[in-house]
Amino acid sequence: MKGLVDDNSRLWVTYTEIEDDNEFPLVFVKSNDPILLKNNKFTAQAKNYSYDNRGFRDNTITGNDKSGVIKGTLFEKSSSTIMYDLKLNTSSFKEHTLNVINNKTITGLLYVTNGTSATEATIAFNTKGDFTGKDNKGCTISGKFTPAASERYYKSTITFSLINFNASGETLTGVSILDDDNINNLLLRATNDSGRGMYFGS
Repeated sequence: MKGLVDDNSRLWVTYTEIEDDNEFPLVFVKSNDPILLKNNKFTAQAKNYSYDNRGFRDNTITGNDKSGVIKGTLFEKSSSTIMYDLKLNTSSFKEHTLNVINNKTITGLLYVTNGTSATEATIAFNTKGDFTGKDNKGCTISGKFTPAASERYYKSTITFSLINFNASGETLTGVSILDDDNINNLLLRATNDSGRGMYFGS
């Protein structure tokens, strides 16, 4: 499970679903509004973007923030409550600047809600944070990474080509983070106003 509180105080949490001992691909939850602490606790409405052929589902996040550790629940109607535990690790913090991703090529799995199963995709960056990519079904994507003011993550924009994809012509915005130990590991999460969600993970 990986989480991020962005510079606008919105919470992004990525997790893996396990049903009947079967592990399913990653899912992510994004809070609709900034997380506001009251006595180190918060409750926020959110949306859950799943790997499978469903749109987003409404979700409620609760949390308790103490000494750099956020613990709480992800609650969805007619579903099980999911406990989460996110620890802040600053010892190996990775600065998300453009020179980290300049001319870098990364391959990983691409998932889109209201879509089909995962596809393998490769994205290639130039020297300005712009990237182009293609999955193994022939869908092309393009977009841009911009370092957030805090440099803890990248603000990301992704546009899908007009052919060979269920999100044809759509643009999504979100956040991307690099693994602190391996800059070849990238997690990108994005949404749009139509309720589409997608992520790319290497």
